[in-house]
Amino acid sequence: MRHCAIGTYKNTCILKLILKFILQLGDPTNTGKHSEPADAENPIKVSKKDYKPSSVGESDISRGTVFAVKNPNREDRLGSQFFICLDESYSEALKDTEKYVKLGKVVEGLEAIRVIETELSGQNKLSSKGRPKGKWKVEPWVQDVVIHYNPFAHCSDT
Repeated sequence: MRHCAIGTYKNTCILKLILKFILQLGDPTNTGKHSEPADAENPIKVSKKDYKPSSVGESDISRGTVFAVKNPNREDRLGSQFFICLDESYSEALKDTEKYVKLGKVVEGLEAIRVIETELSGQNKLSSKGRPKGKWKVEPWVQDVVIHYNPFAHCSDT
């Protein structure tokens, strides 16, 4: 949520598309090699007690569910990169709370994601690893990310 608030995602590119699985985004350098915390001085701590396997149920994972990948080199931090689930078929794999943290849900823009999937599924538009080629690699496709509900907005530090 910090990344959304400070504009990290403005004018970013698509990093990877695995058809019928995920759309990966969130590197402000647009290289796919960076996933920094929003505030290095105050990293987001992700503990096992906060994200138990039972906290992500089968019905909680559907098209548009947004996840972050836990950084294996820094287990206590979540970086800027995230991915959007494109199909429920792989929901079992995404329930691995040792690897993934469910962040939320796309509430607007699913039609744009469908257009991206259709356009990128054409011949020679993706590398064998799912990385976009040509204009898809260099043009920013994410203009902005908006928080529709912030459960922490009314919390105060005491």
